[in-house]
Amino acid sequence: MKDTAMPILIVEREMSVRLFLIRLLESNNFQPILAENAGEALSVIKSEGIKLVLCDWDSEDDEALTLCRRIRSEMGQSYVYVIVQSIQSDKDAIITAMEAGADDFVSKPVNAHELLVRIKSSSRIIELQQQLVSRNRTLEFAHKRMSDDYDQLTTELMLASKMQGNLLPDPKELRNTYATWMFKPANFLAGDMFDYFMVSDNLLAFYVIDVEGHGITSALTSFLVDNMLNPSRDGLCRRMLENSIDIRAAVINTVTELNKKFSNSEMYTRYFSMIYGMINTDTGRVTLTQAGHPFPIRYDASNACTQMIGEGGVPVGILPDVTYDAVEFELNAGDRLYLYSDGVTECMSPDGKMFETPRLQECIGQWHATEVEDVHTEFERVFRRWNGDSKPFEDDLSLICFEYRGTESQLGSVKNYGI
Repeated sequence: MKDTAMPILIVEREMSVRLFLIRLLESNNFQPILAENAGEALSVIKSEGIKLVLCDWDSEDDEALTLCRRIRSEMGQSYVYVIVQSIQSDKDAIITAMEAGADDFVSKPVNAHELLVRIKSSSRIIELQQQLVSRNRTLEFAHKRMSDDYDQLTTELMLASKMQGNLLPDPKELRNTYATWMFKPANFLAGDMFDYFMVSDNLLAFYVIDVEGHGITSALTSFLVDNMLNPSRDGLCRRMLENSIDIRAAVINTVTELNKKFSNSEMYTRYFSMIYGMINTDTGRVTLTQAGHPFPIRYDASNACTQMIGEGGVPVGILPDVTYDAVEFELNAGDRLYLYSDGVTECMSPDGKMFETPRLQECIGQWHATEVEDVHTEFERVFRRWNGDSKPFEDDLSLICFEYRGTESQLGSVKNYGI
């Protein structure tokens, strides 16, 4: 099948020139279409989808120039190539025609070979322009699809972020220990997760995890770990407590079991740091295991000082045969225990400085005068200012604070903190 001949509109008053152009176009496989004047020409251009016009410019009027201007103003993105033919051949005439919107200029009497060369050249330009339009439409469609997909993904991530927030525990008092927190994800979803709950009448279990990286994959891993450690009887926390000889063993065995699952399975591709432990609310004794997570900080209310707890440890999911240990210490009335992710100490200021642990310890020392229920407000104020107010955080930030309010005999003196 042969390609359809390209239509070319002829706007020419002289009959002899018109016949000459018709024969020239037909003999070279173009389709000539006629128009008597500029008004009729514009109507034909719109109805027939004309892309190339041969227009006569009579020195006695400016109808051809008017046509050029109307084509440029009314055809929009549908580009029409205009070749003006005129007995005027001086430089000023060419400039006038081009300023009106003509693409090319041919002097009369027309040389058939010259005109044909210009027509073929213009047809190549028209073809390239049509390809460009087609590609732009394809790109616009692809951009629209991508924009729609992005909007849908953003909506779903916002919903997922809300669900993640709903998984976090409420700030609350668990017997005589008050727990509160601050949480700022770097993206919609975070690789940080934490929880605390009573696993017996006097044992408060807690954990904080930080999955490598941040984003969807890290968040899914944190969801999975959170589900494994859930406070139900089927959760790892209660099962290990029931099947271990004492609290220390239960804490160690819980982290060890997680490490076995994540080290020996191709399903789990991310490792994570964590702290898992328990507080005996009757005595204030804390037992915890540190698995590559930043060192917990204890605020000693009676001596008004901070103490870093733990010895480090290996993150969960890196090596299958890791041996974990536990540390134990006492909380007295008014003491606080802070757990946090490395996004806190590695938070960067606008001038490139890390927040670092000593500065966090200094803040914790200042926060002792703040009611524990308001610590999260102080934390946000400090880190928003440090990070540059509206600037997004580069990593997830999470901080949990436990205030031990003492044994029954100590409860009355908690608010004085012994200082």
